Amino acid sequence: KLIDRFGDKVFIFDNLQEIVAIGAGIQGGIKSGEISHETGIMLTDICSHNLGIACMGEYQGIMMPGMFSPILKKHSPLPAKGKNIYFTINDNQSEVTMQIYEGNGELSKENIFIGEMEIIDLPSLPAGQCQIEVEFDYDLNGILKVNAKILNNERVFNGEFQPHERLQGVNNNND
Repeated sequence: KLIDRFGDKVFIFDNLQEIVAIGAGIQGGIKSGEISHETGIMLTDICSHNLGIACMGEYQGIMMPGMFSPILKKHSPLPAKGKNIYFTINDNQSEVTMQIYEGNGELSKENIFIGEMEIIDLPSLPAGQCQIEVEFDYDLNGILKVNAKILNNERVFNGEFQPHERLQGVNNNND
């Protein structure tokens, strides 16, 4: 079917190592600028797993902490950006420890912990009134930039993480 659709642009190799080497070479050439997308070669890197944070959420009909809330979905083309708004769960909550995970599980503990950020000096408000906008920016080099903005006072917190460093040598069967 591929040959019918793409004709002579399809190559068939018997040696899997050769295919990987050619693909890596092409990807390296594209990233370095030596190969232009105008030549007809376009490879798109994707987010291999969901990226998100732990939060309070519903699981099997019960509200509980430790739910995984994806901000960037698996298979998103890179570079990718996404954001969600979260709310405090306690009256007069002054801080939040935002835990960042990579994976495809519904619960945070089913995923790989990447890092955390402390969000402090939240305005003293009733539960659910303080809003925190969390934005993920994931680039082609595997850098995840996280910005958390308290919408009630415009205070911003920033962090930078490298999810793939945590995944090297890990066999995660949550695909």
